[in-house]
Amino acid sequence: MRDFFSSNKRKILSNSFYIHKKIRNLVNKYTTNMRKKTLYIVIGTILILTSCNTRKNESNETIIPATNSDTSQLKKKHQKTYVFTPQEYQIPEKVIYFPLEGPYLVDNFRPIGFSDKAMFAYIIEPADEACDCYHFKLYIQNLKNDHIEWKFEVQKETDKVDYNIDSVWNVNDSLFSAKLNEYRIVQQKDINIQKDAIELNGKKYFYQFKKQTQFDSEYQIDWVKMGTLKISEENTPEKSEFIYKETAYAYVLNAGLSGYIKSKIDNQLAFVLWHARWGYEGTPYVVSFKIVGTKLD
Repeated sequence: MRDFFSSNKRKILSNSFYIHKKIRNLVNKYTTNMRKKTLYIVIGTILILTSCNTRKNESNETIIPATNSDTSQLKKKHQKTYVFTPQEYQIPEKVIYFPLEGPYLVDNFRPIGFSDKAMFAYIIEPADEACDCYHFKLYIQNLKNDHIEWKFEVQKETDKVDYNIDSVWNVNDSLFSAKLNEYRIVQQKDINIQKDAIELNGKKYFYQFKKQTQFDSEYQIDWVKMGTLKISEENTPEKSEFIYKETAYAYVLNAGLSGYIKSKIDNQLAFVLWHARWGYEGTPYVVSFKIVGTKLD
């Protein structure tokens, strides 16, 4: 770098002496002595400055290094940003989550879909025990804390009017569409509850559900008192990624884990837990489900 600038300096000085010599000859030829000095000094200075500026523009190139701020802004610019497109929703299909056969009344489960904000929307059609009623519940649940952010519930007697999923959906279609779009829900078609190990980002996770029972001497039966869902990464069973405990059971005869549903938007998971409780008249038993959310990165 030093040799480069030294070479250019020598060239500039050499050109300057040559220009001075030419100017002096011209000035001596056409002007008087007094004006000679002033004239060739002015002209020579102008030519030297012009020559230096031209050489500088030809040889020098200014490079401004990128700062950390510029690099981060460039990364943000090229990052993929999820864009929600307003949806049109249809009545979701029922998904089977309860594996047993017997004297059971089972709540219907109709999952709708997920959002990029960890929301999960689904419909519950609670089993009717002795009301001759149609029950409908639409929930939008925050899977980060399992809080129900919005819900719509209706119970209609069916002895006079034939209420069902179609009639309730059609009457409230505009409301449902507005709320589901408000929470950025993307409807997933052909949803199935998965039962195999969870594989995400090159990692494998296993999960298990354990229940604890307590004997009731009055009824001579074991009631489920607590259920625990545990998820751990492969080869690191001591490192639990997620633990959920349910202790709000009342007259529950049995409980279990159906599996999980994965969002197609990100790595959000909705686990489906079920429990069978004592019915209004003992049997048939009533089976309900619970959604528990988690996200594994």
